[in-house]
Amino acid sequence: MRAIVALLLLLAACRGPAVVDYEAQTGETAAPGLDGYQELPLARLASSPRGSAQRQAFERVQEAVDLANRFAASDWNHFYPRGCRFRLTEAGVLRLESEADRFDVHIWISAWGTLVNQLGFSAQETADGFVVGRFQDPKSKLIDAGLANSFFMTLEGAWRDPSMIAALMLHEMSHTLQVRTQGQLSYWLEYYFAAVILFQGGDEANDLEKVPYRVEAEFWRWLAARA
Repeated sequence: MRAIVALLLLLAACRGPAVVDYEAQTGETAAPGLDGYQELPLARLASSPRGSAQRQAFERVQEAVDLANRFAASDWNHFYPRGCRFRLTEAGVLRLESEADRFDVHIWISAWGTLVNQLGFSAQETADGFVVGRFQDPKSKLIDAGLANSFFMTLEGAWRDPSMIAALMLHEMSHTLQVRTQGQLSYWLEYYFAAVILFQGGDEANDLEKVPYRVEAEFWRWLAARA
């Protein structure tokens, strides 16, 4: 019964699909065929013309990777694994590398990510990356989901700056590294048992959220000290 009540509360908390005025935010109309669910198209963004919204988005990821790596190597970092670095190639391949492991990071724009957005969260970890949600245009116009998603934009429909993207990446990859150690099924069963049965939700009350939130908090303190 408790699980059913928790599920009903979660459904009641759904805020509806995230909405963005795409044309106002990007200054352009999306081309046909770019509005569906997909893997985040970093390669397409990387090869886009200089000055375009797509290329600017890729450049924000480049700056975010640099910020995340500099934080991870700093004395401010006490929880994110030492020696663990992001690498983003000019061709748009994102990797995570450490002495213990290395893998391509896949960021999926998925229906599950859209549901996560509706519950008020930006992303959900996987075993090799994370999922984000697709946004909708308020006038039901065709938009580029490769840009209009919760990796590049806040749930209020504004662009994330590079520091916000870096914080999101560090948070979600802290989860992913836990998943790769513990195993995805075991991790998710423990996570959702805490969230649904113990009413611990997706914040620091859930033990599996403590490290990701602490990593993110240390990143913001490090960034503030540089200002």
